[in-house]
Amino acid sequence: MKTADMDALLRAGGVDPGWYDVSGRAAENRHCILPEGGTWLTFFFERGTRWDVRTFPTEDEACGFFLGWVLDSWRLTGRG
Repeated sequence: MKTADMDALLRAGGVDPGWYDVSGRAAENRHCILPEGGTWLTFFFERGTRWDVRTFPTEDEACGFFLGWVLDSWRLTGRG
């Protein structure tokens, strides 16, 4: 799985695109995924701080986690 696939998969899951960022940047108040230092990171970015940071050796592993994490988070808020 690639980050390029994430937007379509999350939208298909009913997630508002304002809930996440898959562009490779850290966007304020969003779940983010990006490459950094030869690894892949997932985190929630708020007020300039990365929260719930997870590190993965491959894009595929990071995407698998990210997809489930964002979908679960969206549903837990009662939106999905």
